[in-house]
Amino acid sequence: MLNIAENIEVLSTAAAALGSMSAWKNRFLLRNAKCRCEPIASLSEGVIVGAELLCRASPWPRNHREWRRWYAIIINEMLETDGRGWMAINLDGAQATDNKIMKTIEKLDNRHVIEWTERHDGAEVETVATALRALRDKTGAAIAIDDAGVGVDAMQRILLVQPQYVKVDGKIVQDACRKQCAISRAAIHSILSISKAAGAKTVAEWIETPEDWDGCRKMGLDYGQGYFIDGAEDRQRHWLSKSRIKTAGRAHGQP
Repeated sequence: MLNIAENIEVLSTAAAALGSMSAWKNRFLLRNAKCRCEPIASLSEGVIVGAELLCRASPWPRNHREWRRWYAIIINEMLETDGRGWMAINLDGAQATDNKIMKTIEKLDNRHVIEWTERHDGAEVETVATALRALRDKTGAAIAIDDAGVGVDAMQRILLVQPQYVKVDGKIVQDACRKQCAISRAAIHSILSISKAAGAKTVAEWIETPEDWDGCRKMGLDYGQGYFIDGAEDRQRHWLSKSRIKTAGRAHGQP
């Protein structure tokens, strides 16, 4: 577990790095209520390397027509924003086989990442993989496998597209780090092994506490995202304030 001095160092670095992407983060937060921007950080260096853009449209898009409209808005914003680091966006099988959505996404470039989510959308896995490989070849955008460790097809999706990133499901991450669950830790090591063989970097989801951060770093995961990272600036002020009291060296848990 990180002690308070290490917490301050990591959070200070993360907060400073967050400022480098604040212009395009604020653009999404202030100009577009249809999207949430969640930073992704290097677990070894404590710096922001990119962000995932999550749909927060209300009402939630209900059909292909509404999803086409949502992607058109978000993709245009992404292209107009010169952010530091990569920007990732989700895509499920049904969306990846929608010609109009894919035509919009073809505007992306090598600054961007497509996260292939696992949903029971009826799309054939092989068909989606073919579409995503073609998209990567055409645009230079990277491919990430979302929610590895749950569901049934994460390993198959990794084999089919040989992604640049593999994202580990947050529930498994938290069970491994907080409960020291042997099965969850074994699952993460398995994901790490196949990801390394595929030449992919790993991203841990649901990093919400220092235990999560430090546990994932020690297991060898490359990047993380979650509330602990997203709230780096606020948490930095919190720990700096507590450090003025006699708390040096004491470990902190849930913020």
